Amino acid sequence: MNKSVLGIDLGTSSVKVLKYSSDEPQVTSEKYDEISVDGWISALTRALGRLDLSDVVAIGLSSQVGTYVVNRKKIISWNDAEGSAELEEICPKYGKDLFMKEISMVHPKLISYPIPRLLSIKRKFGEVGEICQPKEKIMEFLTGNSFSDKYSWRGLCNMESGNYSDFFLGELGIERKVLPKLKNIFSECGRIREEVAEKTGLRKGTPVFNGLNDFYASLLGMGILEENQVFDITGTSEHMGVIKSNVDSETMLVSSEYFGKSVNYGVTAASGPSLDFGMKNFGFEDLDWVLCRNAPIFTPYLRGERAPVFDADASGTFFGIKADTTKQELAYSVLEGVAFSIYHIYELLMDEKCGGVTVSGGASKNLLLNSIKATLFDSEVSTLKIADTSALGACVVAAVGNGMYGSVKRVVSDMVKKDCTYKPNPNRELLLKRFEIYKEIYPALKDKYKRLKETEK
Repeated sequence: MNKSVLGIDLGTSSVKVLKYSSDEPQVTSEKYDEISVDGWISALTRALGRLDLSDVVAIGLSSQVGTYVVNRKKIISWNDAEGSAELEEICPKYGKDLFMKEISMVHPKLISYPIPRLLSIKRKFGEVGEICQPKEKIMEFLTGNSFSDKYSWRGLCNMESGNYSDFFLGELGIERKVLPKLKNIFSECGRIREEVAEKTGLRKGTPVFNGLNDFYASLLGMGILEENQVFDITGTSEHMGVIKSNVDSETMLVSSEYFGKSVNYGVTAASGPSLDFGMKNFGFEDLDWVLCRNAPIFTPYLRGERAPVFDADASGTFFGIKADTTKQELAYSVLEGVAFSIYHIYELLMDEKCGGVTVSGGASKNLLLNSIKATLFDSEVSTLKIADTSALGACVVAAVGNGMYGSVKRVVSDMVKKDCTYKPNPNRELLLKRFEIYKEIYPALKDKYKRLKETEK
């Protein structure tokens, strides 16, 4: 019998399940009806039911992080505003040296990280009996056990010890027993229960391996392990980054330990929603480079913006609309604006031209968007045969944990395959002129964004 491994990835809107074997990989996804533990489990059960799982010998997990389950029921979602005041409080209070000592990184300007969120939860709920993240609930459903990993709790864990910071637990007033126990990402954490086997088609007793956060899982599924590899992970938010030898304590972006090296990156707030907006209102058919000469310039801040703007009040704008502006030009503007938001981060990360960028996720299928990025980066952009890289990263975890291939590098080499390569074109000078205008739009409108938001109350 051919042996398969299964990767389960719980995203921000759906569950993806990838079955990987030497035959053609199979992937299925299912949107969850509600943001709740029951909603996640129901979507997972439906997704699993679409596949023949009789040959699956190991399962790996991946999940969104920054979403917290309090006392088994209450959900604090990754995009909730809770923790914003606490973030402003903790960063100057503790300082980067203490953060580096306790959590092995400088605390980023992100409210979804554990310290500001848990402080907010503590203040809101008082005594809490359990706080966990979605991956633990998926594991609990499958095996009856609940474990997590240090990467899913970045921002509260010391990467060297692999455990929570006792100092910050004390500062938060949260006992360690409230949080899930941590294990190595490749550790077996339990086996499929009989009742789950009956509901899903998985074999009873199949081992389930711990896994990690969806971002790091996606890096694994992209084959990003070596120093100076540059990546672009598209999705609801978009991650642009590079692997370095050590954590950078001076960056305004995010820098944290990753498999003995460091991943330095910035993340946008609304690349995916911006592309959805463009598709819904204008369509992306019949677009080409000619459109960039007359198209408006778009800022893709539909849910505020993270790096490098860091302003929840920012909003989307079209600059330069004329009487004869077409839907095609507006559609081009959206693609270009998303690419500009990524290049804005790239400028801060890279001191010199890179040797190529690997892009993954749903938006990696958009040919013009890839071409715009390649031209801005002045480097080749490569896509992957399996674009669902968080689920593939979970498969890597399952294969390594089950001892099927040996080392992580060997598994990645076997599973991750390049697909298409996009080269820069001659429009770079024009694009860079437009990009300079793009960068001036936010500072010019910064105060107006806040005033506009106040009118909406």
